[in-house]
Amino acid sequence: MRNQNPNLQKNNRAIIIELLNPIFMPYDVEKDFDRLVEEAMLSLPDEFADKLKNVSVIVRDYPQPEILEKLKVKGTLLGLYQGIPLGKKSVWSRRIEPDMIYIYKIPILAICRTPEQVIAKVREVVIHEVGHYFGLSDEDMK
Repeated sequence: MRNQNPNLQKNNRAIIIELLNPIFMPYDVEKDFDRLVEEAMLSLPDEFADKLKNVSVIVRDYPQPEILEKLKVKGTLLGLYQGIPLGKKSVWSRRIEPDMIYIYKIPILAICRTPEQVIAKVREVVIHEVGHYFGLSDEDMK
């Protein structure tokens, strides 16, 4: 792991401690966050959900530093779709890795102040990343 600014590491720990405080978030963050992502996926209309059967959805605390560097992300990354968008797949596609949607828990919790905001943001991020799977760009989804 690369050396990071110790002040940034300290600030990140303070944010995490605050986020995990039961007074701040009155539910089991670890358990319920995964459930919120699952519920957001299950709430998608059948015509979309049927096409997502081969897409893995993974909850991680943070995006990997290599991903942030590769994508040249400035700011916070809440989710990420990795794969070949549905409309661009063909029998000639040689992608071996499965399509993946990553949802990043700590960045989402860091920007939300209430359980209702967490629920709404998780749903928004899930729908956004599913949109990328269907070939929509960030511009298309604005």
